[in-house]
Amino acid sequence: MQAMRKKRLHYIICGGLLTLCLTLLMTGCSQADLQQLTGAGPRQFGVSDLPLGTTIELSCQAEFNNKAVLTWPHVEDTDIYRVYRNRKYIDTISAGGSGGPLTYTDRGLRTGRTYSYQVRAYQDLDGTYLYSGCSDPVSMKARFRHPRILMIEEEETHEVIPREFRRFGCDITSADKLKKSDPDRYDALVIPGGGDVDPDLWGESAHPAAGPFTPDMDRIQIRAIKRFAKAGKPVFGICRGSQLINVAFGGTMIQNLYPDAAEPTYEDGFHTVKNQEDSWVGRIYGTKASVYFHHHQAVRDPGDGIRITSWSTDHPYRHAEAIEHESLPIYGVQWHPDTYTGRQGNEIFKEFVKVCLENMAR
Repeated sequence: MQAMRKKRLHYIICGGLLTLCLTLLMTGCSQADLQQLTGAGPRQFGVSDLPLGTTIELSCQAEFNNKAVLTWPHVEDTDIYRVYRNRKYIDTISAGGSGGPLTYTDRGLRTGRTYSYQVRAYQDLDGTYLYSGCSDPVSMKARFRHPRILMIEEEETHEVIPREFRRFGCDITSADKLKKSDPDRYDALVIPGGGDVDPDLWGESAHPAAGPFTPDMDRIQIRAIKRFAKAGKPVFGICRGSQLINVAFGGTMIQNLYPDAAEPTYEDGFHTVKNQEDSWVGRIYGTKASVYFHHHQAVRDPGDGIRITSWSTDHPYRHAEAIEHESLPIYGVQWHPDTYTGRQGNEIFKEFVKVCLENMAR
């Protein structure tokens, strides 16, 4: 008789444990998980009544590049939410006191892989967490896209720059109208070389060796730079493009490298530049590099947030050769990486594509 009682008790205990395990599996959240959240023991947790007892209506969409964006409506009385990927806890976010929908972005996913997400709501009652049921799982497949680049130029004469970016898989479009410079349609902006920048933009009269000018195109390109900067999108300027970036942020220009000359005094051919070690060009080329010059103007006073990161070393008037923004992904070089690309241009195009991809993944 005693043996039968022991056997029955054994079945009851085993059945209870099995029920508990199945319950925890179905909810996707273990007691250990809850202890990790609050530091409390299992007996301090309870399951709430409505509204926390309701299931969260979770939605999910894939975004380029390799991001999942989760959205769900706020559950009344919730203090925090926990997010799960493939049934494993990944993050906790605050309800923030807002009655509107909540959004969470999961980054760094692997292209082509499918991910499943769930969310659970928690209410803190003096150290005891009441929690809702997990949302129904929603799935998405991580996707990858190469950058879409816009190049604003006066005439579609630049062939090397588009070719170099296409070598790295980018889709690049040339335009000469401001209405086409929409940062929502593109991932980055490129301003190529060209003619002299109108000195009226920084309040100076024209130097005898400067010009001719294209003030309308100057203003189109500057407004495009400002649009992409405001959107946090990468910008890359080459020669004139670098000068326009500086002017767009309130900087000034040297109108002719030889101030007493009556004619433009272009620097042509390969010259040595000294790069700041902690700069973008310094990481690409090292502290010294041989690059191709073709210019007679350069940055004088850097604009707001702009720092000079490279200087000429073999010119009688030592001048700026590269700039970058202190906090935005905006870079400019005075030299021409689009000339003799195999010798000094490939790496900088490749690195700008990396900047674009990193920015797209944020």
